[in-house]
Amino acid sequence: MPLNPNTPLPVIVLTGFLGSGKTTLLNRLLSQAPRTAVLINEFGATPVDQVLIGRQDIPLMTLSGGCLCCQVRGALAPVLRNLRLAWENPNSPRFDRIVIEASGVASPEPILDTLLRDRWLASRYHLQAVIATVSVPAAEEQLDRFPEARAQVAWADVLVLTHTDRASKNHMTHLAARLDELAPATPRFVAVRGAVDPETVLAAVAPDNRRLPPGQDLPDHGFRSVSLYLSAPLPWPRL
Repeated sequence: MPLNPNTPLPVIVLTGFLGSGKTTLLNRLLSQAPRTAVLINEFGATPVDQVLIGRQDIPLMTLSGGCLCCQVRGALAPVLRNLRLAWENPNSPRFDRIVIEASGVASPEPILDTLLRDRWLASRYHLQAVIATVSVPAAEEQLDRFPEARAQVAWADVLVLTHTDRASKNHMTHLAARLDELAPATPRFVAVRGAVDPETVLAAVAPDNRRLPPGQDLPDHGFRSVSLYLSAPLPWPRL
């Protein structure tokens, strides 16, 4: 069947603070939805997350060396344009959706701004949902210290609570109260040792009318990265 060039492609934005389990969740989602193109944004100059993806038979791209919300923000629109043009080429691999895995220190707002305000992209893509992973043991401190972590929770359509096997009852109780303040109406799913029902998460949908604030450049978040190149692998205990 020929592709309809007017069909908007669904986009899932996967966000969550550093170490909260985004790539683990992504692998779970890909097990349920293999016909997915993936765009990974890594803050570090040397990308590594792509080798952690369980499926290597999918369209997979990386944007490294900064966050999509600031340093490499201008690179998102051209990549999405190229993906769309490739999708319209009958000789290219087929995919049904795109997942954008944002850097752990990225605010989702500029990503949504690009998707929803760029007329060319907005007519060819449909924002399905923003999914945020939240590491229960670390979340309270992260939400206190980093506005990016608060923005990830506030913009999410779905929250996936991770590392619950390492969390105490106090962690769960205090975090629930904090999430009631930041995102009281946002559905929450609990991932037990990384396991969550992919079908339920993928069924999430974004609101039809998402209100974005006036477009503005965000200040530099102050994070820096360092790449270390080792001549031989380090033993895990030493690392």
